[in-house]
This record gives sequence, structure tokens and C-alpha cells, in this order.
Amino acid sequence: MEFPKQYICYDTETGDLDNPIRTPYFRRKFRLEHLPHSAVIRITGLGFYRLFVNGQEITKGYLAPYITAPDRLVYFDDYDVSSLLVKGDNCIGVWLGNGIWNNPGGYPWELDKAPWRASPQFAMRFEVSGRENTAFETDALFKSAPSPVIFDDFRFGEEYDARLEEDGWSSADFDDSLWRQAVLAKAPAGENVMCPLKPIVTEEVLAPVSIKKLNDSFVYDFGKNGAGVCEIKITGSPGQRIELQYGELLDENGNVQLKHQWFDDRKGFNRDVYICRGNTEERHKALFTYHGFRYVQVYGVTEAQADETLLTYNFMHSQLDVLAGFECSDETVNALFNMTRRADLSNLYYFPTDCPHREKHGWTGDAAFSCEHMLQNLSVDEYYHEWLHQMRAAQRPYGLIPMIVPTAGWGYHSSVGFDYALIEIPWRLWQYRGDKKVIEDNADAMWSLMTYFVNHSTIDGFDDYGIGDWSPVNDKQWVYISPVAFTNTLVAKYACEKAAKMFKVIGQNRRAAYAEMLSGWFRDNLREKMIDFDTMTAKGACETSQAMAIFYGLFEPDEIPRAVKRLIEIIHDTGDVIDTGILGFRVIFHTLTEYGFSELAYSMITGPRSPCFGDWVREGETTMRELVIAPDDGICSHNHHFWGDISGWFMRALAGIRVNDSGDDAHHVDLKPQFINSLDYVSAWEITVDGKLSVDWRKNGAEILLTVEVPEGCYGKIILPKNYTFENFETERELKTGSYKIYGKG
Repeated sequence: MEFPKQYICYDTETGDLDNPIRTPYFRRKFRLEHLPHSAVIRITGLGFYRLFVNGQEITKGYLAPYITAPDRLVYFDDYDVSSLLVKGDNCIGVWLGNGIWNNPGGYPWELDKAPWRASPQFAMRFEVSGRENTAFETDALFKSAPSPVIFDDFRFGEEYDARLEEDGWSSADFDDSLWRQAVLAKAPAGENVMCPLKPIVTEEVLAPVSIKKLNDSFVYDFGKNGAGVCEIKITGSPGQRIELQYGELLDENGNVQLKHQWFDDRKGFNRDVYICRGNTEERHKALFTYHGFRYVQVYGVTEAQADETLLTYNFMHSQLDVLAGFECSDETVNALFNMTRRADLSNLYYFPTDCPHREKHGWTGDAAFSCEHMLQNLSVDEYYHEWLHQMRAAQRPYGLIPMIVPTAGWGYHSSVGFDYALIEIPWRLWQYRGDKKVIEDNADAMWSLMTYFVNHSTIDGFDDYGIGDWSPVNDKQWVYISPVAFTNTLVAKYACEKAAKMFKVIGQNRRAAYAEMLSGWFRDNLREKMIDFDTMTAKGACETSQAMAIFYGLFEPDEIPRAVKRLIEIIHDTGDVIDTGILGFRVIFHTLTEYGFSELAYSMITGPRSPCFGDWVREGETTMRELVIAPDDGICSHNHHFWGDISGWFMRALAGIRVNDSGDDAHHVDLKPQFINSLDYVSAWEITVDGKLSVDWRKNGAEILLTVEVPEGCYGKIILPKNYTFENFETERELKTGSYKIYGKG
């Protein structure tokens, strides 16, 4: 089936936040003399569409077709509609929203000035085969009218006036004589592709756990932070205006707190409005936006209307399967694991976003930090594949990728610590899934990015541009203890090393050799310029620098004991608490475990000393924060995923499931459980390429009973930590299904 060529719109107005446009309806009536054997609609919407056939909505999911930069890629969906058609008159209806196509609320990232920006439009092709064959595309024979959505912005929210509804507007017998012909529109510049992804769906529907009257409003608490929209159910009076102010926090007076959510004082952010038609029960939820929230402050309802049925919370995300589970005897750890899962889901709207309430952007660095634990936990593979497609489309000819994908042009001033997502994500897909295609698809782009690394390095191998150890625990977001030149060069060294391995997998040996050489060059320069060998200390003398230097292989084997000793000294100097940004955080706990300090890593995560992630549980968080220490004033999301690698550490260290650490074979899994003193048991499972692998260990006096279920095809070793042995004093055994008695004391 061909892609349609002609786009149509209602008119050419785009509006702005203060003077918005109403989103448009479209309809096309046609007649069939015979029932078809097959009938297919191929459609895209710029920004979002909702599709109807003979009065029935058939849209595949929420916010279709995909959130994209349409000057690079335009996504289409196909629908088999043969069962919905009748002999005689039929009608196709389309309802459009602005999305990021027409997004004045995206002004902090220049989306309001996007080169593609125009009024909402769509393209569609309809083909029928059978006793009669017919086809048509979007053209001026479609008729259009304004819809009841009188404002919609992807970030600010939506306003719906039910008094403007036109009953039956997408049915064949609707009188559209007052509607006008659609306007022909210019097609976007992007390549047409089919959307291969599953839709955004509602996972659960939450009822409020409490409702509190506050002056002229009612504050609904749904008990959990997340992402989605509320459905309102009300019997109101005609014209009754109901405002829903969404938020993650309450202020000291019990109002939904706004100051941490946006960059300025503009009102109306993260808010929906519903205006009642009146006198009958009405149900509605926003059509073309979503929000990040736990609380909703409702204005414009009476006390009688403000009951537990007024609002329900539709928790939404891209459709995913859960691939891992974890439980232990420490409820703080269990809560952190669940908080990570909920933050991951809240931020998977086609691609990993940085927060659902404010930015909704695909930040490359955030995704690089999170992709390993997401692959451990969720079926994100196809979403990464398609997002990498978007990265390649956004990559500049000289190799640079932007900090956010998709982008309208903002963000081409990143750093290696963010850009390396283009290498890190394929590497983790190879490691955990044995995915060779992702390497083949991205090999040229990875090669181009490495060229960029070289061209933006000095003769010493360093470059201090862009973002370094982002979001340090001390909350000074742009004050990094670890020098940016150090972290940039070290991440470049790591990225080139992994690229070399991937090039070998697909037989690109010359590229592999160059990548290995480049990795070695970065390493040599770092060792020469940024390591104090008298004290075995990396430049910066901080947790980030020292942990990264050890983890990424800057030290020779005989140097490692002193380097690790220095890391422990640095941690002790900080009070045995985490004092990194996101780059150091990503490796510090794994480094400590590798060299026998899992107890220290555990206490740095859970407490009791602050700051730690256990503080979040004790403070009532239900998702992961953007900042470890939330500031009293200023912007701080309470639903981020980039600190979620603690979930990965729980799986890799506490449960011990180590998938393909060598990067050679995804069927290879070693089991290296850490028997933390304060834990009585750990139970976990993970879906590997061979199936479900389960681990359970429980203390029973002087014994530990380890029970393992291993899927067929999976191989490796069970490797015990120091001071623990099996019954016959062995410390290693072949990984096999069974129960094992373990003795020792950590």
C-alpha cells in the first residue's frame, strides 16, 4: 500500500498559549455498493490523530501515531476496517490534536519555533478490494469543523467545552452542510515509515485514597505518583467550568505545589479544564495530552459533586511486558525497586522521557544511564530500536547527536556523557538480548559519533565541553567535582571499547581495530595527565572520578588494590554516603561490589546515613526523584528514571544475576549473590534470552539455602563471595537448577 501524498488541515492558524486554536474534526462520506473483501486505512496525524469509522473510534491507543520530529521521520499506522463498513453510505472521521507539531508550550526547547510548525493536519489513504475496488486519499472533498477541544498543548494541558460537541459527527447520516471543505497543506519533509510499536495504554485505574476540602477547591490524593490523565464523571449544570490542576507535591497549606514544576510563573501548566454540557451524566478525559501527578486540585465543583467517583486516575504508558521481579526482607529495598519500576513506566511514552509532568523529552544521557536496568526489567527492545532510528535521523553529518531526541533543533551542545547513548543502548541490547541487528542498524552512526569524539578532542585527548557529572548529590547542578574533561574522555574511552566489540560481532574488523586504538589512546592520555600514581587517585579526588577510573579500566591489575583503597578512603571522608552525579552513580555501587564492599554499597543506597535513596522511601516518595536531595525552592521532578540503576544493582548484586558480563554470549549468566548481613532472604527472577531464571536465597542459622531454576540453554557459574563456601568447601559451581547449602559469614 502506498503512503498518501496529500495532507489537509482546517486552516493555517497555529495560535499560541494565550490565543489558542480549536482542534479540528474531519469527515469524508463515501458509498459502497458491495461489502469489501478487505479495506485498509493508512494514516498519520501531525501532531496526534483519533480515527473513527461509522461513528466508532478505532484508534490503536493514546497519542497516536508516535511523538516525532516530522522533518526527519513521519510515522503511519494501518487499520483493517473491512468489518466496520456497510453497504451504502459510510463515513471516516478524524480528530486532530497539536502534539509537538504545534507546541507553543515547548518554548524552553524552541519547539514554539520549530521549522515544521503549522496547524494540525493529517494524511490518509483508503483502499477497498472485492467486487468493487476503490481508493482515495486526503483531499478537499473532506469536510472540516472546529471541535470541542478549545485548547490543547502537549505540556500545558487541554480545555474541552462539551457544549460544542456535535453528536454523531463521524457517522454517515450526520448533516455536515455547515462544515467547510478541508484546506490542502504542505507535506512535512521527513521520511515516511510505518510505526512498528505497540500503543500507549492504560495499565491501571486508581481511585482516590483521600479527598480534602481546601477553601474553594478539593484536593484528590491518588496515593502514587505516575503519568496519565484523570477521567471525570459528573452530572453538572450547563457551562459549569471544572479545572483540574495536576501536581506531584502539596505545599505547606495543602495546595498542589506548582513552583517546582515549570521554568517560569506562567499559569495554566499541567492543567485540564472541562466545561459541562449539563443536566446528564458526563464522562471525559483529555484526548491529546498527559500529565505527571499524584495529586489533583479540583476547582469548580460542589461538595456534593466532589465524591470518590468524580475522578479516576488512568495510569498510562507504552504497552510493555514485565521481565523481572525482586523481593527481599528489607521493605526499603522493595519500595525502591517498585519506585524504579513505576518511574520507568511513567517515562515510557514511545521512548524514555525525562519526566512526565514537565519536559516529556527523550534525553539521550538519561536513557544511557537507565537502559541496562530497563532491559533487565521491561520489554523495551522495540522502543529502543525505533528511538535509535530517530537518533540516526537527528545525527549531524559530522557525527553529533542532540541531547534530546526528537528535537526541533535545540540540544546540539551536548557532551560525551550524553552522546554515548548511541553506543550504550546497542551495547546493552547486544549484552542482554544477543541482538545483532541493532549493531548492524547503528554501525555507521556509531562510527560517525566516534569520528566526532576524535575531532573534538585535543592533542592530550581531553575536551571539557558540555554536561559532565550531571545532577550531583550536593544539588549544585553545574558544579562538578570531577572535571568535565576527565569524565568526557573516560566515557569516550569506554564507548570506543564497546563499539570495537560490536564492530567485531558484525565482521567490521577494520573499524573494530580503529575503535580499539582510539580507546587505548584515550586511556593512555588519561593515565598520563589525570592519574596521581603516588596516591593512585584520579583527577578530582572524588567518588565519581575514582569509581569511574576503576570501573572503566584506567588502572593496571597491580594498581587496582591501592585504587580501591583510595576510593574507600574518599567515601569514608564523605561520611560513607553517596557524593556523585549521575556518571559516578552509574558505576560506584557495581565497583564496590566487584571488590568486596557490597555492605558499604548497600548502606549508601538504603541508609541510615543521609543522603541516600532510602530517604526517599521515608519521605513518602513513590517514584524516583530528579535530585537526590530535593531543594526547598526550584525545579525538581519527582518522577525520573536515571537514578534507577539501584534496581539493576539489586538484581546483579543482591540476587546475583549477571547476564553476559563479557559481552560475548547472551546465553551466559553467572550467579554472584551478595549475602548482605541485614538481609534474611532475597527472591528474584529475570527473563533471559533462554527463559525465566529464578534465584532465591534464605538464611537459616549458620546456613544459607540457595535455590536456583535455570532455563535450558543458559549456562554459567555460581560464584560465591569471599568467606562463603558450598558444603565441600568449593566456592564455584556450574550454574544448574537445584538447591545448594552455603556456609560462611560475611
